[in-house]
Amino acid sequence: MITTRSASACGLADFGWLQARYSFSFGHYFDPKLMGYASLRVLNQEVLAPGAAFQPRTYPQVDVLNIVLQGEAEYRDSEGNHITVREGKPYCSLRSKASATVKSMPAKTVR
Repeated sequence: MITTRSASACGLADFGWLQARYSFSFGHYFDPKLMGYASLRVLNQEVLAPGAAFQPRTYPQVDVLNIVLQGEAEYRDSEGNHITVREGKPYCSLRSKASATVKSMPAKTVR
C-alpha cells in the first residue's frame, strides 16, 4: 500500500549549506516504520547552497537517480568521470561496483 506523506511529515535536516527532507530513515533521521518501499531505500529532497559540495562518499552497489529541479549540479567519481547536470535533467548512476562520488553545486548556481 502506498502512503501519502506531506513534506512537513518527512525527516528534516538544515546544515546551512544543505537543506534536506527524508522520506525514509536516513542519516540522523530514523523511523523504524519508514525503512523504505520494496527495494527503494532512499528518497531525499536536497537543496545545496551555491558553491557547496558533499564530501566524497562511497556508495555500495546501488543505483542512484538524481533529478536537478533548479540550477545545475556537478558529479565527479573516483574513476575520473565528470558530468554537469542542468535543471530539469536526471542523472542516473548505475553501480556495478562501489566507487566514491562527489556532488556539488557550481558557484554560479542560484537557488
